[in-house]
Amino acid sequence: MVGTVDDMSDSNDGLSYLLKIKLATDFGKLGDVRVIARNGQEEQKKLENKVNEIFSRMYSGTRVLKIDDKYRTTLYTKAEGSDELVTSGESEGLIRVKNFAFIAGLVDLAKEQKIQIGDKEMKGESYPLILDAPFSNADEIHIKNIARELPGVAEQVIMFVMEKDWRYAKEVIEGKVAKSYVLEKHSDTYSEIIKEDTKCQITE
Repeated sequence: MVGTVDDMSDSNDGLSYLLKIKLATDFGKLGDVRVIARNGQEEQKKLENKVNEIFSRMYSGTRVLKIDDKYRTTLYTKAEGSDELVTSGESEGLIRVKNFAFIAGLVDLAKEQKIQIGDKEMKGESYPLILDAPFSNADEIHIKNIARELPGVAEQVIMFVMEKDWRYAKEVIEGKVAKSYVLEKHSDTYSEIIKEDTKCQITE
């Protein structure tokens, strides 16, 4: 606890209050102060840099992404006429781009991790990435930008896309698709693979 409220009065502007706090600790008598490092701060910053690197390649604006100590993501933009960063509004499409950048950053860092086994140092595992509707609510430009990043994120990417989104995405990644299938939805709980789509597969 920092302290307790000892007195309260109106401020000069009439819009707020002035508080007088009685401190629980006499900081003037402290003789030994230790700063404790927060575990994971280095990894958090590394992830933030990686996510911003990926985000900047997909997003056509100037926003930047910050990750807090609970790994929540917030977008910021520069205030007009200054370098001060202020929180930015987020459309559904922008949230999609932000979330994909975060996932891609996590997968990328996992690949870079090194594991010590005995006297041998081994690289981290490469994980497949499965995405459900990664392009939903994104516009044509950002669909193409996300699609351009997909092949470099993981060695294997499996994604479920709607035909309206695939029209834009396939212009960028059509030649890198190994297998493509068409699903027919029968109900909210049951869909069936009805055919293999050979039109967008890699040709040997």
